[in-house]
Amino acid sequence: IYNKVDPSIPLFVFVVSIISFLLFIFYKIINNNIRNHDVGNTPNRQGIELYSKEFGDDYFSFSLSGVKFLVLNSQIYSDPSQCLDLFDEQNSWLENQLIEANKQGYKHIIIFQHIPWFITAPNDADQYFTIPLTRRIPMLQLFRKYNVIFLILFDENVKRK
Repeated sequence: IYNKVDPSIPLFVFVVSIISFLLFIFYKIINNNIRNHDVGNTPNRQGIELYSKEFGDDYFSFSLSGVKFLVLNSQIYSDPSQCLDLFDEQNSWLENQLIEANKQGYKHIIIFQHIPWFITAPNDADQYFTIPLTRRIPMLQLFRKYNVIFLILFDENVKRK
């Protein structure tokens, strides 16, 4: 990128600009990453619509320098019982995003979410802090199929032993 920048712009200004941009992106991800404190452990349409009205989309994507970033509403994966239509909608969107990212040749795909899929291994028993196996395994298979390289989580309650 730097070799395409006007040579009169000092390297320091360029680096500070890039760092500022990345900090802005991560601020947006962290603040728009929907959590159980936002919509409850069993989300419903009304709660998600309220969240979206106040903070923006509950899931979204963006790309930067050949990397596709997907931010998921993981609360829906934890317990979709009160919003099955939104669960299906996000799953369809996600798979389409992954298909398009592969077609467009993105170097990497990174997913951000709140609730972890598992703590120590994909086949971990169900527990409060993870997404249930019935939804976890198919999603992890989907991620593997489309070469997702990182899953970045924002649940500070989870600690490995």
